Amino acid sequence: MNQLIDALSDPENKMEKFLGSTLGSMVPMSSAMRGYVNTGPYLREARSLLDRMLKDIPGYSQGLPPRRDIYGEPVARRIGVSTTMKEDPVEAEVNRIMLETSEGISMPQPTHNGVDLREITLKSGQNAYDRYQELAAKPEDKGPSLKESLEKLISTEDYQAMPDGETSQLGSRLNAIQGIIQKYRAVAFKRLQMENPEIGAAMLQHKYKAAAKYLDNKGQTSAGDQLRKSLGLPSSQ
Repeated sequence: MNQLIDALSDPENKMEKFLGSTLGSMVPMSSAMRGYVNTGPYLREARSLLDRMLKDIPGYSQGLPPRRDIYGEPVARRIGVSTTMKEDPVEAEVNRIMLETSEGISMPQPTHNGVDLREITLKSGQNAYDRYQELAAKPEDKGPSLKESLEKLISTEDYQAMPDGETSQLGSRLNAIQGIIQKYRAVAFKRLQMENPEIGAAMLQHKYKAAAKYLDNKGQTSAGDQLRKSLGLPSSQ
């Protein structure tokens, strides 16, 4: 009931997740299968209603993209309450800043110029948003990864002399971290577009559709229809 009330409070962002989880729990033997579905090393990302319904069905979860962290790296599955994994200095520093300032790093933006990368499947079969996150972790094959660049940053004397501050505060630690992350994401998105020209075409089409709508609102419907015709779209009539 609490989950339903929470979903009703923000249906646009939470209702689909609630319905997917609820319907998925109705799948016969779903509880028994849950521990045997994803035997891979990474957690999987269920985004659509169908994904959330079927993520506990053996064989289906392997087709879902891996869940990635803010650095673009896949999140490893951890079984049990203890771990022998070495502490990550970058994650430790970002977590410390979050506790001190209540600010942190957000996930990469999935929507660019009106195009939702989560809704695009590339010719390779990979989800466009997953590929974008993957590239954000390491956009250059021979260059350092994002984590490596951040680890180098936080080990410098200049960084240690910076105040924690807010993300928007120039000269703060969080601002320096965010600056490197944004540079990596910008390079990653450019490479994503170079690899997949259809993404650029989709963004251009969205731009032209918005321009056609603007002409409609200005009373220039014929000009708007002419623009839509050039895109192979139906007229406003």
